[in-house]
Amino acid sequence: MDKRKRFQKVVNIVNKNTKADDYIINYEAKQNALTRFANNMVTQNVDTLNEQINLTLYFDKKKASLSTANLEEESIKKLIKKCEKIAQNSVVDKEYMSSLKDDSQKIKNMVDEKVVDINAENRADIVNSTIQNANKEKVDVFGTASNTLNSFGVATKNGMFKFYENTNVGYSNTVQIEDEKGASFLSGYDRDTVSIENVNSSFTSALRDSRRLQDRKEFEPGRYKVVLSAQAATKLFLWLGFYGNNRRAVDEGYSPYVGKMNKKIMDKRINIYTDPVSKKAPSKPFTEEGLGIEKKHMIKEGKLVDIPCSRFWADKNDYTPWSMSNIIISDGDKSEEDLIKQVDKGFYIKDLWYIRMVKMEDFTLTGMTRNGFFYIEDGKIKTGATHFRWNDSPIRMLNNLIDMGKGTANMNSWYSVFAPSLLIDDFYLSSKTLF
Repeated sequence: MDKRKRFQKVVNIVNKNTKADDYIINYEAKQNALTRFANNMVTQNVDTLNEQINLTLYFDKKKASLSTANLEEESIKKLIKKCEKIAQNSVVDKEYMSSLKDDSQKIKNMVDEKVVDINAENRADIVNSTIQNANKEKVDVFGTASNTLNSFGVATKNGMFKFYENTNVGYSNTVQIEDEKGASFLSGYDRDTVSIENVNSSFTSALRDSRRLQDRKEFEPGRYKVVLSAQAATKLFLWLGFYGNNRRAVDEGYSPYVGKMNKKIMDKRINIYTDPVSKKAPSKPFTEEGLGIEKKHMIKEGKLVDIPCSRFWADKNDYTPWSMSNIIISDGDKSEEDLIKQVDKGFYIKDLWYIRMVKMEDFTLTGMTRNGFFYIEDGKIKTGATHFRWNDSPIRMLNNLIDMGKGTANMNSWYSVFAPSLLIDDFYLSSKTLF
């Protein structure tokens, strides 16, 4: 199925049938195939296509937005009529900006055809390698293997038409021994991400963690040195792309970056930027308005050098509008084992979950440790540990950096992250959990 042609057909229908003064059309499609396994056997194969059109249109600067997953012509016509009626009865959008014209952006698709070609039999080969390893070790394993083709399009009444596709492939496995679970995942855009070698390594990591977690010990809350795995770091630093991460929030005083523009706020080894065409974590190269996204730093050598800005706020304040569609944090060349060796007393955090905002002013987040959580003493893992709730700020963490290691990706169809493993000082493990 040629999704570009499908999107073009939708654009033609809207062009022909709307009387709106202006409009923006966004298209998104996700062709996802997944194999699930549990109890050392394949349990499910699914292959789905999800498509959606979002139409935003204006009459006299009055706005309406509606979506549909039905791309048949009659459905699109109904969507147009309903959207027009809502817009005509709406209020004036005081932040209305005329839709963008064609800007001749050169778009590079990040598609690995070998990922597109992965079928159920190929995924079964990947999964069976893990199942054989689990049977050999006499343990239970469960998880998923998946491959996805993501498609995005944007078009405007003023003549812009952009279309982009990327692939991502993922693998996860959880090894259970008694009541303890060790987990590991792989994520990337190319077929090599889920090579048998990488899959076997992922299983070995999960198996090792599950064994280490037997007879876990309980420790007291406090501030500790911690090694944060790259896997955990991707989930934590995803939040940098959202809360307070825009110039208007800074100017109006509700961002953690207020008063910090062009100042050093992190360790000088830290560089944070967006780059849609980076093979580390490919992402959509334009916004929902069609504004092109190119490589641009937010943090350079620890200094806050720029921050994303909307078209409206840029026009009002004479800024340059720009956006981020992925977060890439520069990494090092050390392994997580190398970082562990530097810890006299502390913890190794393999995974995080239930992450929530606590205090916007300094970006304090809270969450819980998950899966592998280990006590370190004299540079070695001594025992598994019972889990903690933690409270800390990513900004403070990256200012309390001792060392960093190799990075990994966490790919998502709409936002991707690449982050390194980190050795952080004074990380606050605030309270014990019941598990």
